[in-house]
Amino acid sequence: MKKVGFVMVISAFLLVGCGTKGNKAEESKAASSSETQTMTNSSSSAKQASSQTQSTTTNSQSVAKNTNTTQNETTSASTTISSATETMVTPDPLSGYTNDQIEYARVWLAVMGTHYKTDLASGNFKLHVSHSAAGAAVNPYDSTSLTFPTETVTLSGEYGYQSLVVYSSNHNGTITCYPVPSHFQGDPRDQAAVKKQEQEILDQATIVSIPTGNPEDVKELIAVQVVDN
Repeated sequence: MKKVGFVMVISAFLLVGCGTKGNKAEESKAASSSETQTMTNSSSSAKQASSQTQSTTTNSQSVAKNTNTTQNETTSASTTISSATETMVTPDPLSGYTNDQIEYARVWLAVMGTHYKTDLASGNFKLHVSHSAAGAAVNPYDSTSLTFPTETVTLSGEYGYQSLVVYSSNHNGTITCYPVPSHFQGDPRDQAAVKKQEQEILDQATIVSIPTGNPEDVKELIAVQVVDN
């Protein structure tokens, strides 16, 4: 009977030992499965991060490419506009005339305006041009007249009432204009009065800027210019 009890105790210990080993095996298997799942999740997260990084890089490259394309298109458009502007140069309407012809017309327009048009319409206007060397008499009716210091040009109409312009060119877009009258008044025998008038003409000279004027008016005056000397 004692032997039977001893055998039963031994069997109980063996069963407990097997149960413990079984539990440990199950726990080990569960832990291994958990680690495997964790590694799988980590791998999946890494793949997703890598995919997102590649997507971001691709998008950045696409944006940069589009930006470069836009810049190139803008540069090309600017170059085209610049070339078109350079090509569309307005022709000079006075290219067929000499500088002197243009100067005479512009000076008359700047000083006298367009009052000539009324006489021109009736055929009673000509623009006469006369040149005088430096030292020419201020008063052609005075044998001892004071003189101009430089070469002068005299522009006059067909008739005395159309007035005149006496000037010297400064060759910089301006002229020195002398207030010479169409007719000298006073007694020519009164030399004091004559000399005073001549001196005033020299002293009262003014600098006048000559604008380009209306090309059509310039051409109109060139058409009726008469160069006397």
